[in-house]
Amino acid sequence: MAALAIVVGLTIFGLGLIAGSGSGFAAGGPKMAAALALAALCAALVWALSRHLLSQLGAAVDGITARLRAAARGDLSSPCPSAVGVCLPQLASAFDGLIGQVQANLDDVHALAMYDAVTALPNRLYFRGEAERVLAETRPGSQSGLFFIDLDRFKQVNDTLGHACGDQLLVMVADRL
Repeated sequence: MAALAIVVGLTIFGLGLIAGSGSGFAAGGPKMAAALALAALCAALVWALSRHLLSQLGAAVDGITARLRAAARGDLSSPCPSAVGVCLPQLASAFDGLIGQVQANLDDVHALAMYDAVTALPNRLYFRGEAERVLAETRPGSQSGLFFIDLDRFKQVNDTLGHACGDQLLVMVADRL
């Protein structure tokens, strides 16, 4: 940043010397002093602007880093910090899209793990988790019940008509229930 300011200042000074060389630039004269003052002013402005822009960029990078750490801890719902959206809008958009895709993938994995692919009904794993939750919330001494349904001769349907027909039968029973 300082190097950029120095280069800009020296360039402006050199251009000032070249521009004033035809009009009697004397070493140490007022025109040289004006060129030097202009070069110093330009260098200071470039330095201040660079510092401001880099500090905004640094804040944006710090914000996206903190958001990545939160995502690594499981926070997939918080938005990207606004400083990132202002300084690095493409990064913010890409990050939000990535987090959205990760959340969608986790939802899909959860559905595959907890629901039967054929009937779309909750499976044993889901049932077990819900049963444990309900039993944990039940007051001591209260009564509970469990309803169990079995399909008689279902194995014969699978064996004689095939698993595709057995799956269709399960879907029809699930729809009726």
